[in-house]
Amino acid sequence: MDENVSELQRVKKVVKWLIFKGYADNETDLAKLLGYTKSSFSQIINGKVNLSEKFIDKLISLDSNINKVWISTGQGEMFNNETIVQEPPDKSYTIAEKDKMIEWLNRELEDKRGMIRHLIDESNQKNNEISRLKSELDMLKEELKKKETIAK
Repeated sequence: MDENVSELQRVKKVVKWLIFKGYADNETDLAKLLGYTKSSFSQIINGKVNLSEKFIDKLISLDSNINKVWISTGQGEMFNNETIVQEPPDKSYTIAEKDKMIEWLNRELEDKRGMIRHLIDESNQKNNEISRLKSELDMLKEELKKKETIAK
């Protein structure tokens, strides 16, 4: 699940996937394919213009395996079924196809590493907050004991 990743980051991942799968050679080609200028597409991808459901619908219309719920909420997986890389019927890839797959998988790995770093940072912050609250609770318990002793 990618619930800690923003909707925009998930859209960027889908854009990378669509280019990897050969729907377009680059973002400019993908923009044209979706009916956008490079400039308007870039503004959407860079968060300068809000994502619209229409934009997401156009993206997923290119590959029916892309999970719209995942894009919108981060729940579930990126793909409706987990077949990410389909083998050609003769089970052979060209060197260029293999290089492209390796490149895409390396980007995916780096994305996952980034997510792990983010989750570790978040976990450390929560642990620090828990420690602070435990200390505060201990101090309050001590104060309560003192007040109870004085009241007796």
